[in-house]
Amino acid sequence: MTDYTKTTNFTAKDSLPSGNAAKKILGSLFDTEFDNIQTAVNTKYDSSDLGVTLQAYGAVLDDINAVGANAADGEVLVGTGAGALAWESGATLRTSLGLGTGDSPTFSGLTLDRDTDAVGLLIDSEATTANGVSVFCDVMTSGVGVYSYTNSSAFAGYAFRGIIDHTSATGMVARFDNDGTGDTVFVDVNGNAVGLNIDSEATTATALNMDCAATTGECQVINAPSLTSGRALSVYTTNPAFANSNGLVRFQISDGSATGVCLRVQNSGTGNGAFIDQNGNGIALNIDSEATTSSALKVDGAATSGYLIESYNNNASFSGRMLSTHIDHASATGVGVYVVNDGTGNGAFIDQNGDGISLNIDSEATTAAGIRVASDAATTGDVIYGSTAQSTYQGNVIRGEVNGASATGRAAYFKNVGTGNGVMIDQDGNGVGLNIDSEATTATAVVVDVPCNNFVADFTNSHATAPHGLELNFSAASPDNNTQIFLRCFDNTTARCYIYSDGDVVNHDGTYGTISDRKLKTDEESAPSYWEDFKSLNYKKYRMLSDVEQYGPSCEMRLGLVAQEVEQVFPTCVKESPDMEEVVVGVNKVPVLETVEIPAVVDGEGAVITPSRKETRQKVVNGNPVFESTPITETRQKTDEQGNPLTTKFVKSSVIDGTIAAVVLQEAMARIEALEAQVAALQPV
Repeated sequence: MTDYTKTTNFTAKDSLPSGNAAKKILGSLFDTEFDNIQTAVNTKYDSSDLGVTLQAYGAVLDDINAVGANAADGEVLVGTGAGALAWESGATLRTSLGLGTGDSPTFSGLTLDRDTDAVGLLIDSEATTANGVSVFCDVMTSGVGVYSYTNSSAFAGYAFRGIIDHTSATGMVARFDNDGTGDTVFVDVNGNAVGLNIDSEATTATALNMDCAATTGECQVINAPSLTSGRALSVYTTNPAFANSNGLVRFQISDGSATGVCLRVQNSGTGNGAFIDQNGNGIALNIDSEATTSSALKVDGAATSGYLIESYNNNASFSGRMLSTHIDHASATGVGVYVVNDGTGNGAFIDQNGDGISLNIDSEATTAAGIRVASDAATTGDVIYGSTAQSTYQGNVIRGEVNGASATGRAAYFKNVGTGNGVMIDQDGNGVGLNIDSEATTATAVVVDVPCNNFVADFTNSHATAPHGLELNFSAASPDNNTQIFLRCFDNTTARCYIYSDGDVVNHDGTYGTISDRKLKTDEESAPSYWEDFKSLNYKKYRMLSDVEQYGPSCEMRLGLVAQEVEQVFPTCVKESPDMEEVVVGVNKVPVLETVEIPAVVDGEGAVITPSRKETRQKVVNGNPVFESTPITETRQKTDEQGNPLTTKFVKSSVIDGTIAAVVLQEAMARIEALEAQVAALQPV
């Protein structure tokens, strides 16, 4: 039945100005309007249609007219299954509804007693949005709203089961809403069984999701006061393909302004607060923190002994890291490991019991320090302290090594802006205080550059009976010339003194002297005559055996005295010194280090956990650590075949050729002058 709708607005055309083409009323416009009116009239019913094509208002419908009006209270209109309706009640109605005579479907209560092995209550709801079953207990103060119970010892089914039997469904099998303060779900397990067992076949979704709007208290409480072993909560999967990065259990606080704890584990006993038993080749504890200022992991302990954090491994083939911290951004300025100790104990203590490096720092920094120790508040003690109490120790307590042949940096650098020692070596044992083993071929082994107005170096030997000073030794060559130098002394303009490798001593002024101030002397007397003694000296030409060995039998002849002959005339002008030699008394084994490439560690999804890196460690060949052996030598006096100590005599040539010769010269001059006087007396006047 269609209503008439006018197509043309004739009144609007009246208001149009003359001459406007739209003001015209065409015959086609009237045709359209008449057609619309005809359509509306044709679809309307007339009063004559009542009872034929229409039923009058208030009349009984035809499909009910066949059965007529109900005859008694309580009758229900039921489809008979033969295309007709019928009024039924009593046993007939119960049969049609599938109810027995003992059934009592009333609104005051419903009891279903199913004695046979069939469904007790089956509700097949086709509702799309309404509830299939609603249980309202608005006035209940105790008891159970829905109660499922069995006392069969052989029961192995489900007291309650909900199934969503469609893979694309997004609804919930069970939902519990609680606006009160009681437990939303309370599982009371009195037997030795699992309180809540969730067997999830989901591959990516969460097995248990608890969305709690509570502002205080706990979203979930598991209380097992009688539990002596086993687990109060167990979540596991046996699927080898499980790779969900969210984990089997996930705790999430989604509001960025929340300050509560996402997971809290409290243990008032002596067992583990949290125990992670990682049996597979995966990360035992992975904390992915997006925090920018707060700590990713904080351990706050009240322990008086023991360890706040302990990392332990007893695998003999372990070659990884017990603890790895990694800052994976080149522009980050944070600290990899930060240790603060407000007490007097160790800030960091490394107890290395095995034969490995205690602290290995592999720094890729190009300008920053590999190790920096700042002890600004210390007034005494040691900023860095290396110590060993091993009596057989042969290594290095501290070792600095630059392995790049073209590197120009320093193996060790000490700077002191105070007045204390720049470097203090306190050698209490019978070893070398400072041993510089330089392989440099052109560079100087030791350079001391100071602007002080005192001595550049001060060497003190406090030995009470046999002290020595400095030794200069050309251990690999014997130059014996005036090119190589034992000692060179020069100022900012002129060379002042040389001691050459052949023993020659030359100086700028051509002088050497003796400390001769009278205030330093006593028992002065004139020198005796050395005339006869000096005449008995036998100056000889000879060749030194060392020259013959080095240059051959035709080497240069020398002029001088023989100490044993001089000793017979001037015994005080001959001295002897012990013949010393270097004797190997042991071997010093130093670990040989090598740099190895450690590959990156990735998880099951290919994500890099720790990137590849270079690590310096002791070299190992066929399972054996490699050491570099260097001899340990000791300076001893030589002995002959009978064990008698050997010595070498030397002559105080400066005394004989200088002082004694000067006395003899004075005596000769006196004799010459006396003879001249006698000759003069014999000359005629």
